[in-house]
Amino acid sequence: MTVSGSPRQPRVLRLASNATWVNTESLKQLLDAPDMAIWAVDAAQRVMWMNRIGRLWCGKPQREILGRHERDLFPPQADQWCEWEAQVLRTRQPVRHQREVLTLASGQCLEVEIDRVPYWKGAAIVGVIICVHDITDRVRTENTVRLNETRYRTILDEIHDGYFEVDLAGNLVFFNVALSHILGYPANVLYGMNNREYTDAANAKTLYQAFNRVYRTGEPVSVDWQIIRQDGTQRYLTASVALLRDDHNNPIGFRGLARDITETKTAELRLHFMAHHDLLTELPNRTQLMTQLTASLEEARQGHGLLALLFIDLDRFKHVNDTLGHLAGDQLLRGVAERIRQEVRHSDIIARMGGDEFIVVLWPLYQELAATAIAARMIHSLQQPWVMEGHEFRCPASIGIALYPEDGQDATTLLKHADMAMYQAKTTGGNRYALYAPMMSYRSSRYVQLETQLHQALAHHDFRMHYQPQVDSRTGRIIGAEALVRWQHPDGHLVAPHEFISFAEQSGLIVPLGRQVIAEVCRQMGVWQSAGLFLPKIAVNLSASEFQQPDLVDYITKILQESGVPPACFAVEMTESAAMQRMPHTLRVLGDLRTLGVAVALDDFGMGFSSLRYLKDFPITALKIEQSFVRGLVEEPKDRAVIKTLVEFAQYFDIDLIAEGVETPAQLESLQQMGCFYVQGYLFSQPLPADAFDAFARSVGLADTSSP
Repeated sequence: MTVSGSPRQPRVLRLASNATWVNTESLKQLLDAPDMAIWAVDAAQRVMWMNRIGRLWCGKPQREILGRHERDLFPPQADQWCEWEAQVLRTRQPVRHQREVLTLASGQCLEVEIDRVPYWKGAAIVGVIICVHDITDRVRTENTVRLNETRYRTILDEIHDGYFEVDLAGNLVFFNVALSHILGYPANVLYGMNNREYTDAANAKTLYQAFNRVYRTGEPVSVDWQIIRQDGTQRYLTASVALLRDDHNNPIGFRGLARDITETKTAELRLHFMAHHDLLTELPNRTQLMTQLTASLEEARQGHGLLALLFIDLDRFKHVNDTLGHLAGDQLLRGVAERIRQEVRHSDIIARMGGDEFIVVLWPLYQELAATAIAARMIHSLQQPWVMEGHEFRCPASIGIALYPEDGQDATTLLKHADMAMYQAKTTGGNRYALYAPMMSYRSSRYVQLETQLHQALAHHDFRMHYQPQVDSRTGRIIGAEALVRWQHPDGHLVAPHEFISFAEQSGLIVPLGRQVIAEVCRQMGVWQSAGLFLPKIAVNLSASEFQQPDLVDYITKILQESGVPPACFAVEMTESAAMQRMPHTLRVLGDLRTLGVAVALDDFGMGFSSLRYLKDFPITALKIEQSFVRGLVEEPKDRAVIKTLVEFAQYFDIDLIAEGVETPAQLESLQQMGCFYVQGYLFSQPLPADAFDAFARSVGLADTSSP
């Protein structure tokens, strides 16, 4: 037998080509000497013999190798090898100098160069001889020498981003000083470190998928992931990764630039948390509750026990707010949330619906008695005295209970029925619980009474407008105002909006109420302009329902024309949650309003979006920072980070930024330091009736007092 060869083949192949193959043991001893793997396969790719290095690489003794298919010995590479060896057999020509990465049985990866030549017996080819040479060290040396000049031309010491190069296995082979600082490891530790060593398993997988995509497509990829620094702290990074190639255009690794985005990412995560949680108690909000409740109901449908929904409403919360103030009310709500937590399991769901209403979802349960027992414990816990600001008081609760499956098959129905049961408990004295029963009316007597009164109020025009100034804090002059509705109740007192707006939205009365508000605000603006008071802008809040009305823009146009108010002096405010409903329709309405000349502000910004990327989609002229961020501005670094991010976004998109709920000089000073100068809050003025607002505006002056 002979092996076809040429002067360029490895020496051992030339020796083999000259061998007579009579003394095969002598030749095998010769082939075992070089530092390379050599073996022969027959036409079916079954191994006929293999030298010592080959056996070491595949991790098997000779007896387990002979007669085995290559696929059994080197599974990651076998399919492609079979094609090449079939080519040698078919063409009777060698295939030389093929480079690839070989994965050994030990898991080690080698850069190798492979020659395949026909294995002759007389005039017939009986197989293929494969010679695999380990060129890992040589490749690394060649790559280092070849790339150094380019590296030092392009990677400068003043680069703030972290530059890195890794081999195909993900080991760092070159990086700049900035990357060492970003990753939080000294250079001598970082060199040779694998990606898996400074990330957790999930983020290591993210990186692997990104690198694999770059390898497969050859196209650069951007990737965000989280690292764990040497001191244990975690940071968020973003990187642009590209393929690194040698002079023959073969992939040899990856290169990229990494940047620390921890502050931006943390702010975005904070906004995402705020979109799904109540800011005060950090419990899930209604949106998150519906998601979790729907998932629990789906589990319950599989036969995994009963589910109970408890609707909790505090009986004397308004009295606490009125007597001790809103700060005490906030403290009470946090305390209520904690007492509820102590009475349920860790797996149960607790959410705050808003105001003094909480929801508890108990699942799984195996008898109705368990739900009533837990409700009784909550009643007992919540009626225990509270001590705040030297005052001791009690604030008991009423609880309504609805059970799945008998009281409802879906989340909405269960909530509605638990709400009815809660009002049943409240109307029978409070400080108790009640189970939903079919005989309870579709609406509680409270709802019926409230709806009747609101209808009468609309018919009698009993709603009054108050105006809260918006001020340029640098000059103290008014840049505009927000119009806020109050209900002049028949008994003589003014009802705050939080006591009736929610029901007006549920009952559909919010649309006619909103139309009255728009008409009254425009009428009052016309009166002021006739008296020489030209306010730059007055904003009216619009609900999601109002935005869905097909004639909204036509109605605003008509009222502006009738009142003679220039569109530029009129603004509408919408919440983020309202903006997200039926987005295509909402975007068309906003576009029409902007075409008309009406300004558009996004209210309570930070409460509804899971990402700031939606901001660019809306044709808005102003953002209003939700007051909870302002409240925690001085003491809470996370709130400062969120506001700082919003300032940067507002500047980037060239829109106004107005901070709501500014109540202290310290809050104002912090806002000004961050570049937010337009403010609204009790530090300057509470909402005022029209005549008092007129006097206030004339006393402090307007940002622009010229007639439009």
